[in-house]
Amino acid sequence: MKKVTPLVLLLFSTMQILFAQQGDLDAILINMMGSRQTCESVSNRCATLFVNCYKSDRIDLIPQLLEYWQEKCGVTEPVQRAKTLYAIDQNSYRDFVIGYGIMDLVLNYQNRVINEGNENEVERYENNKQYFSYVPIGGEFDNFTKSLAARNKAKYQQNSIEYAWCEFYSTAPDMLFTYVQKNRYSDSKLTYQYREKVREVKKMINWNWAISAGGWIPAGEMSALGVHPEVGILFGGKGGRISLDFDASIRFLNSQSKYLVTQGTNTYETNRFFGAYIGLDFGWDFYAKKENSFAVLAGLGWDGFEAKAEDMRRSQDAILASSYNFNFGVGYRRNISNSLYLSLHLKCNIVDYTMENVVDYRGVPITLKLIFGYQNNPMKQSILKRLKYDR
Repeated sequence: MKKVTPLVLLLFSTMQILFAQQGDLDAILINMMGSRQTCESVSNRCATLFVNCYKSDRIDLIPQLLEYWQEKCGVTEPVQRAKTLYAIDQNSYRDFVIGYGIMDLVLNYQNRVINEGNENEVERYENNKQYFSYVPIGGEFDNFTKSLAARNKAKYQQNSIEYAWCEFYSTAPDMLFTYVQKNRYSDSKLTYQYREKVREVKKMINWNWAISAGGWIPAGEMSALGVHPEVGILFGGKGGRISLDFDASIRFLNSQSKYLVTQGTNTYETNRFFGAYIGLDFGWDFYAKKENSFAVLAGLGWDGFEAKAEDMRRSQDAILASSYNFNFGVGYRRNISNSLYLSLHLKCNIVDYTMENVVDYRGVPITLKLIFGYQNNPMKQSILKRLKYDR
């Protein structure tokens, strides 16, 4: 016996649905698919049958069809589109029609529209069949759902959510989020999921680099070392409320007064100073609203300074006083654009320079830094742009 081709199966199943007398659609579909019921086969045939149910005035069979389609393939974009438009067409749209992954499905449909009519449309579909749920781009199903949406749009008021869905699936797939931003449907599941999606995307890590300038201010017995300007660079990232940066800073200018340093059995008096800090800085936003945030800060690193007596020859090694640095404090951050920010950090630094037996200083100097940074995540910015989120 010759193998029945998929085209013959499709033709046979279509004729069945056209002439079925309120039969069991599930049985018809199972019979249609035979022993091979992959999601690709189901999607192709169910998309065709959805159109034919309308054309043959058998829309009473659509609930069974959509239930079968969803059972075999899950809530894919074409399934959700068909469910939404069918409910709108039957004047029975309610929030429960859309699922909790609706934002991803909306973005999926927008990608479908973007690729429709593209010269590489067929190639892109063939290479991304699963992403497009095995329903060809710009095919009969797409064209019919557009016309179904356009036809139903006239039935509803412009400020209704049904109108927004019809416009989205017909002529303006980029307007849905604009309406949501205007709080037209503030109590709807669509708005709730939109806000959840925005929060989810905003938590994606922004990679950043920054420059800093400020001061190192010792106190108590360490005040002999003097106040010094500090400049540095930072590299890291921020995701949601949490930030982590690699910080490298230097401190310079000689001390205003002299202090004692020891090398071996010799003690020197000097006012020379050149210091550095290298470490990891952690931050957690305890308050964040719009473009402003306040954070608690903590860090761990190496700290030290180079002290060279005035009468030491150039060829002689400088004396290095080094220490751990545990630091903590508070910070303020202002996003001045999507990619630029300003921060102010005030931190206490716990250090012990006596570890090298070079100087007799330990304490908690204060650092105050003004930070100017650049942050970016192309994927994050692209999704936020698609969501019409610009705050």
